[in-house]
Amino acid sequence: MARSGPAFCPGLLAAAWLLFATHGALADRADVDITDLGWLAGNWIREDADSVSEHVWLAPRGQVIVGLQRDTRAGITRHTEFVEIRQGPDGIVFHVYPVGQVPTDFFLVWADERRMLFENPDHDFPQRILYWIENGSTLVARIEGRVEGRIRASEWRWRRADGS
Repeated sequence: MARSGPAFCPGLLAAAWLLFATHGALADRADVDITDLGWLAGNWIREDADSVSEHVWLAPRGQVIVGLQRDTRAGITRHTEFVEIRQGPDGIVFHVYPVGQVPTDFFLVWADERRMLFENPDHDFPQRILYWIENGSTLVARIEGRVEGRIRASEWRWRRADGS
């Protein structure tokens, strides 16, 4: 995910929870199969004046969803990331491999037909990763957690790039 730096956002954790908790039934991690997260699959893009952010998610296969991200600005790649969402004996795990950083695991807490939440309370920042679909054509990613006792959050939006 493109890093613009975490911003102080009072009450946003509660607001995000309300957004998720008020829309449909949530399945806890024991009830979720990797194929239930297939709504994430597709090519997603965000374009600004001189920057492009691309998210590509492959459909679930072999108990894994593979994701790639590339962010460019002024024609230069500024950030890349590889992700596996993998179903295993301990549930579904979001393995993130940001280039130049230590890989980190986040564990599925709950999901439904268009939203999912992963957590790792022991990670420095973020401690939570959320993904959801808005209006069937916008993918939203949000990271949040505490840094030095203050709530921080960043959010990104991409549109479908290929009509998938």
